Amino acid sequence: MTAPTNPTVPPAPLLPLAEDWDRALCIVAHPDDMEFGAAAAVARWTGQGKSVAYCMVTSGEAGIDAMPPDRCREVREAEQVESARIVGVEAVEFLGQPDGVVEYGVPLRRLLTEVVRRHRPEVVVTGNFRETWGGRNLNQADHIAVGRAVVDAVRDAGNRWVFPEQLGDALEPWGGVREVWAFGSPQA
Repeated sequence: MTAPTNPTVPPAPLLPLAEDWDRALCIVAHPDDMEFGAAAAVARWTGQGKSVAYCMVTSGEAGIDAMPPDRCREVREAEQVESARIVGVEAVEFLGQPDGVVEYGVPLRRLLTEVVRRHRPEVVVTGNFRETWGGRNLNQADHIAVGRAVVDAVRDAGNRWVFPEQLGDALEPWGGVREVWAFGSPQA
């Protein structure tokens, strides 16, 4: 448990993020996670000429109660592709994992390691993977699993002895990720 903050003491000022990089990869659990968390920053970066790619672990098919999953998948994927286009992102991929029940573990790390090795980013952006949003509001399980796996996959991508079956013609280890940024996190 952390000590309560003193409301009379202002928080330390936030420092600007470094922008001396060329390629970023954003890996999140669902379509619309980027829009709730970091799309404005992505628009800034693509406006600077940086290359940004999106990877959605699920298609968000369990996200609209009144819509059957197959139809929801179509709607949410189309919305995500259009949202990405608006902020200057051309590459959007969906990994097809089941929405609402993503599990942290070796299979997810393996999948995300391949994505990192393929895109070869300098910066990776993911969402909050803490248990809460900084207070009493609980985070969603898919966000927690994906964010944790992203951190591990970035490390795994640079180690040729982790998931060596991925290496060969098109893929090589990639240890060039300088930083992983978690938007919406109370401890980013």
